[in-house]
Amino acid sequence: MPAKAVRYLRQAGEKAVARSASREAVVFFDQALLLLGAMPQSTENLSEALDIRIAQGPSLIGLKGAASQEVEDLYLRAQELADRLEDPARQFQALWNLWFVKFN
Repeated sequence: MPAKAVRYLRQAGEKAVARSASREAVVFFDQALLLLGAMPQSTENLSEALDIRIAQGPSLIGLKGAASQEVEDLYLRAQELADRLEDPARQFQALWNLWFVKFN
């Protein structure tokens, strides 16, 4: 039941973010992304991975700093996913976050 596990891990990550528990949030989001990586690539799974990456960004910035390579890689992958999904709103969000990382 990996889809259910991804949903619960994402919710746990979001709750950790709400409690300012950045380290735990990053771990939960990473676990969700690992599970998604093992699942077949569908539009739903790619969309879920994009949402998780965008949600993980602020916590990762808090832990590693905006200029870290990990944060840049996260947002580069988010941009790739948004482009692949052809979702203009999320493309903008990914590009804005990438700009923030590059010029911060």
